[in-house]
Amino acid sequence: MSDLTPKIIKDPSRCSHRQGLTLIDAVLALTLLAVLVTFSASALFLSQEAIISSGNRSTANLVVQEAVSALGVISQESFTALGSGTYGLSSQSGHYTLVANSDQSDIFTRQIIITDVDDFSKSVVINISWPQGQQWKSLQSSYVIYNWAL
Repeated sequence: MSDLTPKIIKDPSRCSHRQGLTLIDAVLALTLLAVLVTFSASALFLSQEAIISSGNRSTANLVVQEAVSALGVISQESFTALGSGTYGLSSQSGHYTLVANSDQSDIFTRQIIITDVDDFSKSVVINISWPQGQQWKSLQSSYVIYNWAL
């Protein structure tokens, strides 16, 4: 049968070696903890950036969809109102109109470029841009709109 009780070391020279190892263990543990905290903070920051970027892109898509719908309504009312040029949108009392150059919606700038394809169709390019951090992001959509009223 073996004796499982701890033995007391009476020689101090044997203890100092173990105390040195304990100090090294503590420094290594603190270093590992610092690396883990730094990694976790970086991962959290990057995930927040990704969430913001995704939200902005989704909102930019909604701004494009609003323009497509508005241009559809305008073309049904009067296809000739869609003259060649660069425009923005204005909405007053639920009625959309084209305005000069571009329009601003929150952080998003919308620019609609209309060009004549022929007498019955027009090419439409919708550019959306917004600031994100130190950069500018953009989204572009293009399609052809037809005068079906003929």
